[in-house]
Amino acid sequence: MIRNTGSIRARNKPCARSQKINAESEADPPMNNVPKYKRHSQMQTKRILSAAQRLFIENGIESVTLTQIAEASGVTRATLYKYFRSKERILWEIHHLRMLEYGEQLRVQLSAPWQTTYDRFSLFFNFLYQEFSERTDTFLFLRVFDSIYQRETAKEAHGIYETVFHPQDFGTGATVRLLANHFHDGSVRPDLEPISTCATMMYSALAILSFFAKDSCFLSAKYGADANLMVRTALDSLLHGIAAQPPAAAEEKEEAARRG
Repeated sequence: MIRNTGSIRARNKPCARSQKINAESEADPPMNNVPKYKRHSQMQTKRILSAAQRLFIENGIESVTLTQIAEASGVTRATLYKYFRSKERILWEIHHLRMLEYGEQLRVQLSAPWQTTYDRFSLFFNFLYQEFSERTDTFLFLRVFDSIYQRETAKEAHGIYETVFHPQDFGTGATVRLLANHFHDGSVRPDLEPISTCATMMYSALAILSFFAKDSCFLSAKYGADANLMVRTALDSLLHGIAAQPPAAAEEKEEAARRG
């Protein structure tokens, strides 16, 4: 099972579509030492990005306009242009900031010297599970973002990609490398190749969370099961699949082979 390294509790969660998708409910970091004009700029940017993310999730990326984003964030279109010149820039900025946030948390959680490879995967899945439980909007956004813009925008507007992302930023590649560090330590199956296994596990987990974020209402109604419990079962199954076989189980398997 996923090791409960924190106080993660499976709890009933309302349907994703009925949740209030609003990143503004998150606590703002202290800004006592930030000049007033910078605080204003940061608050404006946060309002714009929060409103844009909500509109992208609710209406689909392609149908949302800059005018709608300006109206939803309570600014004029001219003010919006001061911060973002295009919808694509807003999309990548939302994604970029979320990845930076996750990167800082994952670096802390997955870097202890005592951790085995199995421990890192367990902690990583717990991190994703808690995020799913508390901020489903993250995975709803990633779902619509990946389906339309992750590949196409990177190719067609490569300049945006290059200006938003930097080599030192934390993304999926950095996550894979962190998980793959000292991979063959005896805690996972010896037949697994480090990089391909870590990439497969990471993208599988993200796909599961994105799917359940979108269809939790339907699945709960159809099967009478809580979406959080279903997600936890899926992540537990992934984790169980890479675990090294306990010595006792290996001996039993060898004995059965000899008898057969």
